[in-house]
Amino acid sequence: MALWKDGSSPTIADLQRYESDILQVATVEDIDLSRKLEIARGIVSSDLRDFLRRQTGAEGSALEDVVVTEPLHRWAVMMTLQLIYRDAHYQQLAERYKGKWMEYSEQARLTRREYYEHGVGRVRRVLPRPAAPLIVVSNGGQIAAGTYYYRASRVAGGVESEASEIAAVTVTTGSAIQVQFADENLAGDGWHVYAGLFEDELAKQSVQALAFGSSWGQTQIQPGARPGDGQQPDFYIRQRNVLWRG
Repeated sequence: MALWKDGSSPTIADLQRYESDILQVATVEDIDLSRKLEIARGIVSSDLRDFLRRQTGAEGSALEDVVVTEPLHRWAVMMTLQLIYRDAHYQQLAERYKGKWMEYSEQARLTRREYYEHGVGRVRRVLPRPAAPLIVVSNGGQIAAGTYYYRASRVAGGVESEASEIAAVTVTTGSAIQVQFADENLAGDGWHVYAGLFEDELAKQSVQALAFGSSWGQTQIQPGARPGDGQQPDFYIRQRNVLWRG
C-alpha cells in the first residue's frame, strides 16, 4: 500500500472509476481536478492529524507513517468528488449537479466514520516512495532500438516501498543503458529496478536488492514480479473515547 504522505493516491483515474464523465464535467465547468485532489487531501490530512492527536495525545503528527488503506483511499475520493460537484453546482446554480454533491458529501461522511472505526494503518519503518530512476544512455551496447520504461523501489528487511513514477527512454540500436537510483533520501537497505517495453508490464530485474550508489546495466529484460502496492500497516490506531489530561 502507498504511504499517504507520498501523495500518489488518489488520482484522476480513481475519480473516473466512480464518475466516467468527470473529465467532461471538469472541462465544461472549468474545474481543475488536480487542484481539487490537492484540496481534498489537505482536508483529510488535517482531519487525520486531529484524530491522531486525540487518540494518542501526540502533537504535530506529520502523517509520515500513515498507510493508504482502502477506506482512507475511498474517503479521499468521496471528498474530492464532493468538492467537484459542489463547485459545478455553484458555477451556474446547476441543479443537475446538486444531487451528486449531496450524495458524495454523505458518502464522504460515512466513509470517514468507517475509516476511523477500521483504524488508521501505520508502519514502524517508513520507506518513502522514491523519485523516478535516472537513465544513462551511451554508445557501444547491444540494446535493440525502442522505448524502455523503468521504475524504482526501496527495500528494507524484506519490505518494499511503493514503486516510483515511470522513467522512459527511447534509444537506437547499439545503445547501452544504465539505471541509477536517483533519490537523495537513502532510507532503506537498498533498491529494486523494474523494466519493460510497456508502461503497465514492468517486471523486477534485480533478484537481490541493489546497493545505493550502484547501477543496473540492462542486457535483456527478464520476466519477473510486477511492482507491488507498497508497505502494509504494522499496526492500527482505532477510534476510542479518551480524555487526555494536562
